[in-house]
Amino acid sequence: MTDYRATPDQWAYQEHWAQEDGDAACLLELRDRVQSLEDDSWKQAESTSYCVDALVKRIEALEANSRREGKRLRPRIRSRRADPPASTLGV
Repeated sequence: MTDYRATPDQWAYQEHWAQEDGDAACLLELRDRVQSLEDDSWKQAESTSYCVDALVKRIEALEANSRREGKRLRPRIRSRRADPPASTLGV
């Protein structure tokens, strides 16, 4: 894929012929659709970035608060050993 982009003069040429030439009209419609998709993808990326930043700040604030209070945010992991069956406890 190339980074080629039409110049403003080339788009003006297509706009001039769009009324008479179906190909020019299709190119202009395609350009508008691509531009709309690009705009939407930037909005989505900015929204996702904002949400991730907000979550990171919230987690950092919770961790800082728990350190001040001497609490652990994450619970301690229990041993993976299962409790012994009731029959071995003499019950």
